[in-house]
Amino acid sequence: MEKRHGVVISKTGLIIGLLSLSLVAITGNAQAAIQCYDCHGDRTTGILKPKDSYSDMGASNLRNSTTGAFLGDHETHLGAAPTANDCVKCHNNQNYTTGHAALGNFKIQVNPALNNFSTSLGRARYGKPIFFNQTSVPQTASCSNVNCHFVSKPTDQWGTRPYATADATTCSKCHDAIPTSNAHTKHITYLGGTTGACSRCHNNYPAAIKPFQHATSAGRRPISVTFSTYSGSYSGGNTLFFPGQTGRVVGSCSNVYCHSNGRKIYTSPQWSSTNTAGCTFCHPNLSATHLKHVATIATATYGNTANNTTDAAYDFGCGNCHPINPANHINGYIELTLNNTHGGPLKSKNNVAVDNAGYKQNVGVSVTCSAAYCHSTGFTANLTFVTSPDWYGTYTGDRCAMCHGNSPNSDSVNRPGSPAHNAHAVGIHYDDIYNGVSGKYGYYSSATKPSAHGDPNQATIISCDICHSNTVATDPAGKNANDKNSICVTCHSAKSRVPTIKRAAHVNGSVDVIFAAVNVRSKAQIRDASFSSYSAVWARTTYKVDSGSYDTAKKSLNQATFTIGASAGQGTCATVSCHNGYTVKWNDTVNCNSCHSRL
Repeated sequence: MEKRHGVVISKTGLIIGLLSLSLVAITGNAQAAIQCYDCHGDRTTGILKPKDSYSDMGASNLRNSTTGAFLGDHETHLGAAPTANDCVKCHNNQNYTTGHAALGNFKIQVNPALNNFSTSLGRARYGKPIFFNQTSVPQTASCSNVNCHFVSKPTDQWGTRPYATADATTCSKCHDAIPTSNAHTKHITYLGGTTGACSRCHNNYPAAIKPFQHATSAGRRPISVTFSTYSGSYSGGNTLFFPGQTGRVVGSCSNVYCHSNGRKIYTSPQWSSTNTAGCTFCHPNLSATHLKHVATIATATYGNTANNTTDAAYDFGCGNCHPINPANHINGYIELTLNNTHGGPLKSKNNVAVDNAGYKQNVGVSVTCSAAYCHSTGFTANLTFVTSPDWYGTYTGDRCAMCHGNSPNSDSVNRPGSPAHNAHAVGIHYDDIYNGVSGKYGYYSSATKPSAHGDPNQATIISCDICHSNTVATDPAGKNANDKNSICVTCHSAKSRVPTIKRAAHVNGSVDVIFAAVNVRSKAQIRDASFSSYSAVWARTTYKVDSGSYDTAKKSLNQATFTIGASAGQGTCATVSCHNGYTVKWNDTVNCNSCHSRL
């Protein structure tokens, strides 16, 4: 015989029959103690956990006489083969006897503080009295302050149907599905901004057979960090990670590819660190050539195609040479791309529209670009892309001629310039000025001798800075010189001054015409009898007497205007003293009448 909840029964049950109005009792075989599953679970399988029905099932959420299911979520809270010890977490005493229902006055008992699930933040409890009646129409409640539901939020009411999928909505039932603590925001944003980012550093719980099983150990172990794509480790954290807890210690990553320079040199960021911005945190030993291209490399952002260059230093966003998609950043490769479809003020002007073209790369040994706007002539009417110096090499040639050629160079095969440059370079009629006696003026030899070119006190030297003053700085002495062109090299040696580049305007995606603030001087004087026709523009000292004879523009050149044309080379200059105030188009074919009314 056995006692079940205070009632004695046999193993085979009690057979009662009426025969000829007589009660005959037939007893069975051997007897055994009742087990938990006899009342709470499934006697056939021997599993003791109750079967569940749910609050959205209407009347059927009452005790199901066929399956034995009743309102609750025991099946999702207990493992596949639980023992009585598992019940203790929520129902206290593990020494339940077969008569505990009657001894407990047929009340359900819940722990006053749910064992192993309370923190200093408050008592973990179920939202009903410690003892409450069993009823035919159960009234359930929620748990609060329980570690397994991440403390911060009350749970759904007991008997709510289990979550079907581990998506952002269900994950947020316990903790923020997109956490913002410590470095979460930076990492999740970088990895796509969805819950899919979580599995890069944590177990892929949504893909697990039981996605929420991990909650059962919350608060009794540090946060579990495991890397799904690359090797590495995380260590050093403690268990005080619930919202509002103090004394939390976060760990650090070690030997993780995500925080390497891509070539097996690793950094070890602490999870709470705020000092991880920019490229240098993970790439502290970038080549010196990087610093020539990216001045703010310490705070640069991957994929950025902006141009933040100042006059002092070039500062191109990483996306000008590397992919713009963050997914390409930490993928096991050092990738270059000059693809002009990526956009950006400079990258959009490159000469290729695919990723794997326009450069040659031998990682760590040699890299050259041949389709980058940054290394082009800049002459939009006939834009020529040149091969850059080797990334790992040292360039010793003429840095201007490397991209632009040596002006005047309209006939250059490799780096052709605008034909109009030839007409402007050096000075006004510098090679054909009558000396007033017989012959032509020569070039500078002495400050006391008249010269057609070479002495800015007699005739303004026209170099890049005169029309592109916002790009090339004017020499303090007014002597910007070219020592490489075949015409100029006869007089100018390699000791000439290297012009200062104003980098902000030098490589900005456009050709900037900004006239210099100079009152142009000209040795090409019209005879006195005709000068009255030009006196509104020019002032004269003397006429062809000595070095002090020249005309000076009455207005500074920067008061003139340049208007960009509808297409390359169609711009016009207006009120320019060099053209005696006449409006002239850049690529026009000119003659004497284009600028002169009298000679």
